[in-house]
Amino acid sequence: MYILRTDGKDHPYTMSDQFDTILARKLPDGTVEEVTKKNGHVVVRGRRSLSTDGKQLIQEYQWTSPPDRRATLVLQRIEGATQ
Repeated sequence: MYILRTDGKDHPYTMSDQFDTILARKLPDGTVEEVTKKNGHVVVRGRRSLSTDGKQLIQEYQWTSPPDRRATLVLQRIEGATQ
């Protein structure tokens, strides 16, 4: 388990061999921006945000190498689910 701190500072991350540091900050609209780094170099930039109705979590990622590598993940809330 990892608790993401949204204070805009670099924090060590030991659960991946692809990056060793993560920086996150929460924007006024509730979006969370993340930057993951390996040996001080940015590996991935990402954003997490909720849809206006709160039923979807949208995660968008862009890698620095290759620069055109992107991924978007949309998680849908299931009605009646307790967690």
